Amino acid sequence: MRVLKRRQFLRTRAMILSGCFILHASQAAVLQKDYDLVIASTKGNLNAAQLAPAIDQLRQWHEDEPQNLHIVFDLIALHDKAGDFAAAATLVQQIELTKAPDYAIRSAAHALLKTGQFTQAEQAYQLLLSKTPNERELQAGLVYAWLGQQRSQEALDYLDHILTAERDPSAPPLASNLPIIIALAEVHEQRHEWLQAAGGFHQALQINPDFRYAKRGLVFMLDQAGAIYLANYFAQLYRDVFSPEEQYKFAHADSALTIRYGKAQLATDNTRARFTTTDIALDENTALSQQYGVTNKAKFDRIIALDDRAAMQEVIALYQQLIADKVEIPNYVKSSVADAYLYLQQPEAARDMYVDLIDHWDSSDPSGLIDLQAMLIYAYGDAGQYAQAEALAQQMVQQQAQRVPKGKNAPRTMSAAYLRALIIHANLQKNNDHLDAAQSQITALYRDAPFNNDLRSSWASLLSARDHPRASLDEYTLLQIDQPNSIEAALGRAELLLSLDEFNQSKALLPALIDNFPENKQVQNLAQRIANYDQPLYRLETTLGHGAAKSGADSISSAVVYTAPLLLDGQSDQPNNTSDWCSNHLRLFARVDHSSGNTIDGTSANRSRAGVGIDYRAENLSAEAQFNHTLNSIHNNGVALALNWAISDNWRTRVLVDTNIIDLAPVAMNLGISAKQEKFGLDWSQNEARKAGAELSSTQYSDTNVRKAVYSWWMERWVSEPIYKINTVLGFASSRNSLANRAYYNPSQDQELDLDIKAEWLTWQRYKRSFRQRVDLTLGHYWETGYSSGATSGLRYEHEWNFENEFGFSYGVGRNFHPYDGTREYRNYFYLNLTGRI
Repeated sequence: MRVLKRRQFLRTRAMILSGCFILHASQAAVLQKDYDLVIASTKGNLNAAQLAPAIDQLRQWHEDEPQNLHIVFDLIALHDKAGDFAAAATLVQQIELTKAPDYAIRSAAHALLKTGQFTQAEQAYQLLLSKTPNERELQAGLVYAWLGQQRSQEALDYLDHILTAERDPSAPPLASNLPIIIALAEVHEQRHEWLQAAGGFHQALQINPDFRYAKRGLVFMLDQAGAIYLANYFAQLYRDVFSPEEQYKFAHADSALTIRYGKAQLATDNTRARFTTTDIALDENTALSQQYGVTNKAKFDRIIALDDRAAMQEVIALYQQLIADKVEIPNYVKSSVADAYLYLQQPEAARDMYVDLIDHWDSSDPSGLIDLQAMLIYAYGDAGQYAQAEALAQQMVQQQAQRVPKGKNAPRTMSAAYLRALIIHANLQKNNDHLDAAQSQITALYRDAPFNNDLRSSWASLLSARDHPRASLDEYTLLQIDQPNSIEAALGRAELLLSLDEFNQSKALLPALIDNFPENKQVQNLAQRIANYDQPLYRLETTLGHGAAKSGADSISSAVVYTAPLLLDGQSDQPNNTSDWCSNHLRLFARVDHSSGNTIDGTSANRSRAGVGIDYRAENLSAEAQFNHTLNSIHNNGVALALNWAISDNWRTRVLVDTNIIDLAPVAMNLGISAKQEKFGLDWSQNEARKAGAELSSTQYSDTNVRKAVYSWWMERWVSEPIYKINTVLGFASSRNSLANRAYYNPSQDQELDLDIKAEWLTWQRYKRSFRQRVDLTLGHYWETGYSSGATSGLRYEHEWNFENEFGFSYGVGRNFHPYDGTREYRNYFYLNLTGRI
C-alpha cells in the first residue's frame, strides 16, 4: 500500500504558507513605474512560466543594484511562489531575516522548509510568531519545521496545547484551525499513529468537504491502519481524487482482506456457515474483475479463495490458464495449487510443487514452512514415497528441536510447533505401519500434553490401527464430549461404529458431517462406505485341486449373496434410530456350496448344497443361521449355525454347528456317507502383530465314526513396513478317530506341527486401488500312529486386487506334499476369491 511520505515536506500549501505578497517598489535607480508594472504582473494565481519574465527582470535589476535588498526580498517571494525553492533559499543567505519585511520572511521560511533547511525554517517561523503568535498558518509551518527535525513529540505537545485551549467537544471544528488540524494529522502520520492521522484528515473534511488533500490523506491513513474496508469505502466515495489505478489498488486490497477473513472463519467455524465470508470474497473478486478488468492479481486471489472453498477443479483450470499466458506465479498461490492437486488425487504434481516451494521458502516464516512440510508428507505418502516422507518428518522434528530454548531459564513446556512436528512424525509412523514406534512416541507425548486434542485423536487412531476398535471408539467418544465440533472425533466414531457393524449409529452421524463438511474427502469416503454397507453384497470362493486331500474334497467352491440390511418395525423413514436391536442388523442370504474330487481308482464324486438363512451383526455379537439341502446324492437337509462373540478387543470366542457338511473325502461321498460337525474356538489378540488361538472340533460321520480334533496357533509379525510385511504362524494340530479302517482316510491318532512363513509385497497402490503379491511357505512335520513320521511342506503364491466400492478379488496357485499312511503324496491347486457390492 502506498505510504504518504512527506518527510521532505515537498507539498505545496500556498494557501497555508505563502500568504499574500506585499512587494515594495524599489527606491533606487530603477524607475518606479517600471518596477510597479513588473510587480503588478505577478499578481494572481500564476504558474512558474507566467512568473518567469518578472523574475528575469528582477534578476537583471539585482545584478545592476546588488545592494538593493528590496529587490532581493521580492525575488525571494517570487521564487517561492514559482516553486523554485532552491533559488529562494539561496537568496535568503543574502539578507538578515530580522530586518526583512514579513512577506519576505514568510516566503523565506516556506522555501527553507521545502529545501529541507529545517533549523533555519524554524527560526523564521519563530520570528513571525513573535509578531503574530496566534496565526494558524505560521503555527503549522513551525510544526512542519519540527517534523523535519524528527521532533514529533514537541510538535504534538505544541498542537495539543493550542487545540485544548479552545476545545469544545460539542462544537464543530473551527475553519480557522484547518492548517493546524492538517499539521496535527501529519504529526500522527510521522509517529505511525495511523488512526489518529486518519481522524485528523476526517476532521479537516468536516471543515472543507472538498479538500482534495484531506480526502487522499484519510484514505491512505486508513489503509496504513489496516482498516482496508474503510479505506476502500472512502476511496470509492472520493473517486474524483484517485486515479483508476489507485481505485483498483484499494478495491483489490479490500477483496484480498475478505479472503483472509474467510480463512480466519474456516479456522474457527465447523459448520457450513464457515464458507460465508469466502463466498463473499469470491463475489467481490468477480465484481472487481467486471469493474476494472481481469488482472493477474485478481486471478491469484481467486485461486486462494477457490482453494479455501475446495473448488479444486477451478483452481487447476485457472492455474493452467496463467501458465499458458506465461505469468510468473507467486509462491503463496502455488501453495494453493499444490493443495488442489493433492485433493484431486494427483500427488506427484502436488509433491513437485511443495518441494519447489520449500526449497525457496523464506526462512523468516517457520510456521508457513511447517505447513508446507506437513502437506508434502501427505503427498509423499499418497505417491508411495514412504522413505522420503519419513526423512522429511524427521527433518521437521530436528528443525523444531533446534528452536527449543536452552538453559536453566528455558520454558519447561515444548512449543506448539515442536509438539505439532512430533505428532506429525508419530502419525506418519502409524500410517507407515511402524505401529510399535508410533505407540512409543505418542505415549511419551501424552505424558507432556495429556489434554492436547490432536494428540488424543492420534492416540484413538493408533488404537484402531492396532486392532483395538472398542478402545479407540471410547477415546473418540470422550474427545467428542470434550470437543463437540471436532470433525476428527465425529469421523473416527462413525468409521469405527460402521466397522463394528453398528450401522444405525454410524449413519446417524453422517448427515451433520455432510452438512458441515461436504468438501472433506474423509467425509465423502465415509458416505461411500455407509452407502456400500447399505447395499447387497456377494462373495465367491473356489479352490480347484488335484492330489493329496485325503480328509476332504479335492475342489470346493461356495457362492453367497446377502441382501441389504433389513429395516424392521416400519422404520424406513427413521434411518437414524439407534435403539432398535435388530433394525439394520439383519440380512437375508442365499448360499450354494459344491465339493468334488476323485477317488484313488479315478472315480469322480461331488456333492452340492443350497441354503438360505439370516445373518445378524452388531458391535460385540454376530450370528448366522442357515437351512440347507443337499441337491444330489443323499438329499440331506441340514442346519448351519455360527456364533461369534467379541468379549473384548483382546478376546473373541466362536461356536459353529453344521449338521450337513459336504467337504468330505471323495470316497466318502461315493459311499453316501454324510457328516455333521461342531467347533468351538477362542482367539486372543495383543495387537495386529501378535495373535493366538485354539479350536476344538468334533465331526460325526453317518457310519458312526467320530473324529475329534484340536488346533492351536500363534502368529507373530516380524517385518512391518508400508510395502513389505512378514508374518509367521506356528500351528499344532492333533486328531483322533473312533473307528479304524474306514474307506476314507481316518488315522486312529495323528499330530502335525507347521511353521507358515507369510510374506506380502504391496506392489502398487493408488488410494483405494491396490495390488499385492503374497508368498506362503509352510514347513512342518507329521506324525501318524502306526506309521513313520514325515516332513510336510507347501508353497503358495497369490495376487490380490482391490478397487473402489469394496470390489476385490484374489487368486493363487499352490503345491504341497504330505505323508498319508507313511507315503508322501503331492497336491496342486488353484483358487479364486471374489467379493463386491451389488
